[in-house]
Amino acid sequence: FQERLAAEYHCILKMKLKNNWLHVRDTLSVWKRSEMCCLVFGGDDDDKGGKAGSDASSSSGSGVEEAYYKYIPPEEKLPENMAAPCVAHLFGPKSNDKK
Repeated sequence: FQERLAAEYHCILKMKLKNNWLHVRDTLSVWKRSEMCCLVFGGDDDDKGGKAGSDASSSSGSGVEEAYYKYIPPEEKLPENMAAPCVAHLFGPKSNDKK
């Protein structure tokens, strides 16, 4: 379940529940289905398998490769850098401290 969730969705909210027991760290997370994008890498013009500009599905053996990735809009991305307060200084100065 978790592998498929991470492969097809992205987390847009993760929050601590208010009424946790002392020994429990339960959180609530909200996930949104990710848009899948395809990159097609074409072979060289010197390849003997297919014509330049042909689509990947019809050019087997021509060096054309497809790669899929999840597109996550910037406004839906969670922060990548997270740290406990005792080690937050390792990130350097805060971005709003820059002049």
